Amino acid sequence: MKRIIASSLALSLLLGIGSVVIVTTAPISTEASTDYTYTAEQQEALNYLNSIRQASGLNPVKLNPYLSKAAENHSKYQTTHNVVSHAEETNKKGFTGNNASERVKAVGGTGDMTLYTSEVIGTGTNYTAAIDSFMTTAYHREILLSSIATDVGIGRDGRVVTITGHTENSDGYKEVVYPYNGQKNVGIGFYGVETPNPLKQFNVEKSGFIIMMTPERSNQPTLKAKINDSKGNNVPYFIEKSESIYFFPKQELKYDETYTVSVDYDDWDKRANKTWSFTTMKEPKGAGTVITPTPITPKPTPNPTTPTTAPSNTLGTKYVDFKTGEYWSEPMEWMLQRGLIGGSIIKNPKTGKNENSLKPKDPLTEAQFIAILYRYTDPAKAKATKSSNPSDWANVYYQLAAKDKLPTKGSLVKRSAGNQPITRGKMAQILASKHYGKVVTEQQAVKFMYEANLSSGYSVNGVAPKTYESYGPTDKLQRSHIAAFLKGYDTYKAKINQ
Repeated sequence: MKRIIASSLALSLLLGIGSVVIVTTAPISTEASTDYTYTAEQQEALNYLNSIRQASGLNPVKLNPYLSKAAENHSKYQTTHNVVSHAEETNKKGFTGNNASERVKAVGGTGDMTLYTSEVIGTGTNYTAAIDSFMTTAYHREILLSSIATDVGIGRDGRVVTITGHTENSDGYKEVVYPYNGQKNVGIGFYGVETPNPLKQFNVEKSGFIIMMTPERSNQPTLKAKINDSKGNNVPYFIEKSESIYFFPKQELKYDETYTVSVDYDDWDKRANKTWSFTTMKEPKGAGTVITPTPITPKPTPNPTTPTTAPSNTLGTKYVDFKTGEYWSEPMEWMLQRGLIGGSIIKNPKTGKNENSLKPKDPLTEAQFIAILYRYTDPAKAKATKSSNPSDWANVYYQLAAKDKLPTKGSLVKRSAGNQPITRGKMAQILASKHYGKVVTEQQAVKFMYEANLSSGYSVNGVAPKTYESYGPTDKLQRSHIAAFLKGYDTYKAKINQ
């Protein structure tokens, strides 16, 4: 055997909020799974996973009823207790085992099926969305692209997706690379959304899209590699060597660019080379389509900030840069009517006159966004809160943000950070955290933006894929963006409160 499987479990957690805990408490009594019936969605997920495996030069895997039932049980457990974790607690409802191996035993799995078990967990609106997310990571991807995997179980409950795998203890290892040779529409970056987060070892928050090579021989102390773009420019990278070799480009990759990876490594008794290429996605155009759904008449509420008239689209006479027919036109006037924003007086260098401007394309700072948010959600609290620093116009809003434990970069003692432009991702995280009453990750917040119909993301090849990357989380938030986002959120709240 060329490689020793050191553990009966290979665990990987996407968007995890808990650590892996493995203990020896026995699972609940077993249940038969031989009559397990697969759904059309599970079959579709298997086909999708196998299409990626086969493009990567790997054998397809097949669905296994015991693994599928174990995966389904664990997804239900996580949904029931609002956790994303590999562990289960013995005294909680739905417990079927402390780890994947025990959960497979609990449904009747025996032998090697429980000895060589792997598990990946994540969230997604469907199986294929979850698999797409897994493939952007390091450790999840490695498990799904194991060359000795034979069976999988796929289970979803709500948005929690669990994939439980079985590998053969054999000599059947194959060399695997991902992105695979010739792959198109590859993402440009990785943003640390994986537990454990592989970027922590390099003390960075993001990298280029992760490039993986799993050589047939695992120990590669003398491995050398280079990554070049189509013009021959060298791409610097961080590297992690384990069972697989991971290359983390130090900068996001370029859009619509072909990269070539060349790796020199040990192939047992000789030196070998692996060279392959892939092409990144085309650059999204525009600022992303921000959807403002047809307004739904809310139930009457004693909300003094609700506008009493529909937007008139006559702001062109008041603000020199207002335009009708833009996605932000009516939302911007809606914000003005609510007193959430005001115009800026600027001097026109050509006429010398002072003119009132909305500056829709200007970036918004975090402090400005926090002020807009609390003027919208808690106008009475904002008025009633006394400033502890009268010289700081945003002091009141940061007091409220601190009480709500919002994940802001700025604070009452770090106000300079609040004066920096806020990104679309950070805005989403703060808005979603305020909405749910607890801190969520940026990835979870972006999913909320899609699910609440606040954004469709940037279009790629005419299609909005609604991924974390296509949302444009690192782009600066514009004043026009927040107008459309917040108006959409107002419509969403009216709908769920009916």
